[in-house]
Amino acid sequence: MTSPHRPPHVSDQEARRAAAMLVSLWESDELAAAHQLPRTQERTLAVIDAAGHMTASALGQRLGARASSVSRLCGRLESAGLLSRRRASHDRRRVDFTLTEAGKRALESVRRQRLDRMNAMLASLDRPAQAALTRGLEGLGDALARLPRADCRRRPSLGGEHALAEGGEGTGEQA
Repeated sequence: MTSPHRPPHVSDQEARRAAAMLVSLWESDELAAAHQLPRTQERTLAVIDAAGHMTASALGQRLGARASSVSRLCGRLESAGLLSRRRASHDRRRVDFTLTEAGKRALESVRRQRLDRMNAMLASLDRPAQAALTRGLEGLGDALARLPRADCRRRPSLGGEHALAEGGEGTGEQA
């Protein structure tokens, strides 16, 4: 049986297998950054970076974490000089977190290292396989944009990553 949103030639089992392979690849040691920024810290920096700034409660919702865990995590990132906190001028009770320049550099380093490793793997594929993978990932991005959750509506940009994959000067950031 197939989902109403999936082409009839793709089974639920095939879709689950593809999803598991994507997760396994993304979490693999081969793609882990050399400087060993823990994944939770990397994810926290990435979420805040995408938003520009974020409160602890909003961050907790995005990460699926309790307020106390988010507070400790942000404290560690702040102590490491990767995150800064400031009181909102319009509401002194609200504390916003933003990435410091060091935080931006650390996140960019993680992204670049992961992208370099992924580019090396993709370069080993022949052109038809690369084209098929690109089409599949574009379809996945379109499907992500159709998800009902508000924080999933933005389609990931392939601009920076794609430019780097082709030898350009992308930043690896999402639009």
